[in-house]
Amino acid sequence: MSIPVVLYPPVNKIQTGTYSGSFYAFTASGGYELEQQFETIKFVPFDAVNQYDMTGSIQVQYDVRTFNKKLGIVKDANNIVVIDSSYIFAENQYPIDSITISANEFVAGMKTTQVISVGKYSTMYSDFIAYVNTYFGYAGGFASLFSKSSLFEINKGIFDASSFLMLITGGISDGSGAYISNMTGSITISDINRTLRYAIDANIFGNRNPLTGTTAYDPVNNRQANYGMADGFIAGDLIFIPGGTHVTLKLNIDAESFLPLNNVGSSNVATLTQQSNNIMGNFSTNTVATSTNITRVLTAPILIQLANLS
Repeated sequence: MSIPVVLYPPVNKIQTGTYSGSFYAFTASGGYELEQQFETIKFVPFDAVNQYDMTGSIQVQYDVRTFNKKLGIVKDANNIVVIDSSYIFAENQYPIDSITISANEFVAGMKTTQVISVGKYSTMYSDFIAYVNTYFGYAGGFASLFSKSSLFEINKGIFDASSFLMLITGGISDGSGAYISNMTGSITISDINRTLRYAIDANIFGNRNPLTGTTAYDPVNNRQANYGMADGFIAGDLIFIPGGTHVTLKLNIDAESFLPLNNVGSSNVATLTQQSNNIMGNFSTNTVATSTNITRVLTAPILIQLANLS
């Protein structure tokens, strides 16, 4: 009697690690579905107009009509209905992309009622008086050498809207060495087409009343809302100039004819100068004192609020 011989396939070593190549496997049907959602990649806001800390800035109202005239926009007496505009609808832009306001244009028609705040300049005169008094030893020391040194004062230390208006209008001289020079310089607003579109669509100033579906590009449905690009600037728009004002205060002192000098007043304010000279953001104060001159230069930003003034 013969014993059947059963042949077994050769024993294969169980695969370990990653399978790569052809292998036998049972077949199954169906399958699993998997889904994973990642954190939304957000659209970066078009920051064509920035936010600024306007605390302490010089703040004034300015006629919006002047800005619009620079762009070629003419509106009615109420500054609402556009009579004519240089805006090119087909190209979706103004032919002018920057405007400049000269010192003369800024000063023209400016009134004290338009000055919202003189900001950090409110103590400009009183601080300078204190500095000068320290120079002369507070009416002692060298005060006896110089006439009126103990009586030095500027508008009783008050700097307000009237003082600001007098300062910017200038052209004042009393023939004894005192004067206020004419204001010079200019400001320029650039990239108007891009920034104005952003200001309109985002309504960042909260002064535009968009109709349903209107944007800066809408040439038809914006007429009643003063909302489109063709309307240009409107009351409530803000213009910020970080380095907007530079004020120089100067006091000349008679030079002595003999040596050694009796006037060593500049040494009296050495510590005070160190304390008063500073740079903080857009604000700065720098004072230089010699035996013949005290000069202080102040810098502060200016904020212009456009308004219907004409």
